[in-house]
Amino acid sequence: MEAFQIMLLFHFRSFFSFSGFTLLLLWAFLACSSSGTGWSAVAEDDGFRPRAEIVIAHTNDTHSHLEPFKRRHSDREIGGIARRATLLKRLSAAYPNFMYLDSGDMIQGTLFFKFFSGEAEFKAAAACGLTAMAIGNHEFDAGQDVLARLLKNSPFKALSANIHFNTGARQDLNELISPFMIVERGGYKVGIVGLTTAELMSTTMASKLMGISVDDPSAALVKILPELMRQSDVVILLSHLGLEQDMEIANSFPDVNVIIGGHSHTFIHGGLTYRASSGSTVILQDGFWGSGLGFAKLGLSERASGISVEILDAGIIDVGPETEADAEVSALVEGYSRKFGKMVTVSVGKTDVFLDGERNRIRVEETNLGNLIADVMRSFAGTDIAFQNAGGIRASIRGPVVTVEDVLNVMPFGNQLVTIRLSGRDLLRLFEAVARAPRDGQFGGFLQVSGMKVVYRGAGVKSLTIGGKALDPEQEYTIATNDFLVLGGDGLTILKDNQWLRKTGFIISDLLMDHFRHNDSVSPVEEGRVIFEPDN
Repeated sequence: MEAFQIMLLFHFRSFFSFSGFTLLLLWAFLACSSSGTGWSAVAEDDGFRPRAEIVIAHTNDTHSHLEPFKRRHSDREIGGIARRATLLKRLSAAYPNFMYLDSGDMIQGTLFFKFFSGEAEFKAAAACGLTAMAIGNHEFDAGQDVLARLLKNSPFKALSANIHFNTGARQDLNELISPFMIVERGGYKVGIVGLTTAELMSTTMASKLMGISVDDPSAALVKILPELMRQSDVVILLSHLGLEQDMEIANSFPDVNVIIGGHSHTFIHGGLTYRASSGSTVILQDGFWGSGLGFAKLGLSERASGISVEILDAGIIDVGPETEADAEVSALVEGYSRKFGKMVTVSVGKTDVFLDGERNRIRVEETNLGNLIADVMRSFAGTDIAFQNAGGIRASIRGPVVTVEDVLNVMPFGNQLVTIRLSGRDLLRLFEAVARAPRDGQFGGFLQVSGMKVVYRGAGVKSLTIGGKALDPEQEYTIATNDFLVLGGDGLTILKDNQWLRKTGFIISDLLMDHFRHNDSVSPVEEGRVIFEPDN
């Protein structure tokens, strides 16, 4: 019997921490198994000397962050695709058997996407020499027509083995998105397959997904893997599934040599390796927004048992101000940013406090920015309550000056304010559905609220109060929310087909800007609207 081992390695002056959920998830695998299997961070030196080396640079969940940005409580600008391009060109020059791969969600999250619908991001990725990308759920945010145009004009391959474009969908996407591809590096054939999260169907507007179906990722891999192995010496999975599913796949598919993950926004330093008697699989992931550049060196050699693949090195390279921006890519990005620069740098107001839209908080607890947005929605609509899904709040505002760009980065989707009615009984069912979702920072349907208080206990609801009064199961309440949720978005299907639905015609981000304009400054606080009690 052997205990699973987790070791976190830090490389290239990079220092990011795992989220609390990620650590819990990793330690959940700290159980005994049969000898010779288990999780570790890096292979022990067994005297392996490769015949060839393949070097991979990788990114995931860059979310339109083409320009450098700052983290909360830091004035250091990190990321930026022009800096990344410099690093990629250095790696390409240093290693002849090099490739650059991306695991999806390249778009959605900044004004580059809002104004140019992915054109800037795809052109910049092409200029960086991207070999292939997995299709993430946000690749559909501008619709199938836009995605088809982007892919037609891009030299790199788009991969997903579990998305199908049926009657009613863009049929040419069946050709523009391939299940896998084969490239040759160092005399070896490398098979690269893509998988997309099934959450696509609940996290994207239904109007963007007409005719699309998504297979179970593992079932799709079962079908495609024999053919992929027949054609290749090495198998790499570009996964936009999240770390939890990546670990399940590593456990079930030892013939997959490398999983380059995305969707869960996890920083994995040094790689996480699962060893089975029939092979090993390493999982890599590069966090989010391009703050770092993932790096892995594979060693390949031929043994009596077949071709052996080992991870010789893996880490995350810091993309900081010390790295000079590539002139070509910098000019490309600046060409786009100049077109909207004057419009969006206009001040709309001020804030006395940091407005917290950090993903690891707003998807699991009440924040002051969530309160502000929900309050604006309820005030404009004149309803009993309001709620906004946290997945629709994509950034924080540092202040003190608040610009058009700040607001659009917070709410980039252009969702419309709508009103509905629900009985108290159905409201309770709604919040019970939220309570059952994992509190791991991944669930976009966590609700920021106004005009009410919810107390969660364990995976249930202890109490709901509306306007200071206990919820009445028989009473009908008026609600302000957004047009994504009333279509059953984020899996909250109880909100679908509401007979009292009324579209206001107003975009929520516009209402938020108006609120800033009509107040000298804002200073929202957390008020205990959302409470969590332990399940004793």
